[in-house]
Amino acid sequence: MDRINGRILWANLLFLFVFSLIPVSVSWINKTNFAALPTRVYIILNIMVSLCYMLLQRVIVRGQGEANRLRSDVTFGRKEKWTLFFEAIALIAAFTPYMHNLAYVCLIVSVLFWILPDLRIARTYCGESSDEEE
Repeated sequence: MDRINGRILWANLLFLFVFSLIPVSVSWINKTNFAALPTRVYIILNIMVSLCYMLLQRVIVRGQGEANRLRSDVTFGRKEKWTLFFEAIALIAAFTPYMHNLAYVCLIVSVLFWILPDLRIARTYCGESSDEEE
């Protein structure tokens, strides 16, 4: 990464702020024994974290200029689409009576996509560093 600008800093702060609300919602879920309302809030927060991450990713890529190495590699990819898909299903299930347990299953599936790291960025920089060594 060559440059950091104010938009990147603000997008990062927004992502960290929304992400910092997750422990509060988890505590609320724990205190209410998995009630429907805290489940809905938790799912909405997860969706917001995903959207803020995608915003941060987009702002970083755009902030690097036209000759950016990441511009072609980091886009709205499959991981992001599937994550939002399962989070949307979880939100629908959370508003359906007696289905909020399915919402947790959908959230677990959406998290499973992120257990393996996103290799698009690593491929961009590792491929470049091997060229420099020769």
